[in-house]
Amino acid sequence: VKILQSCHDALPSNGQLIIAEAVLPDDAENATGTNRLHLFIDVLFLLVGRDAARTESQWTMLVEKAGLKIDRITATASPSCYMIVLSKDAY
Repeated sequence: VKILQSCHDALPSNGQLIIAEAVLPDDAENATGTNRLHLFIDVLFLLVGRDAARTESQWTMLVEKAGLKIDRITATASPSCYMIVLSKDAY
């Protein structure tokens, strides 16, 4: 959260922050296709000692704590990487 808060402070009012990161489906039990692959990648993260990837709901809660909001989440060609576009939340 501290890093995101620093980004918030540095962003101009119309600025955007782009994060390339995995985003897991909120409903893992019903995940299919690419979302199912993301779950396997999450297990791989755990096996290599990295924290688990976050779900969209977890990303939303995290960025809101830093005063940011998610504008959009876009899939990329890599199943372990989404483009998360953030901006300042208008209070």
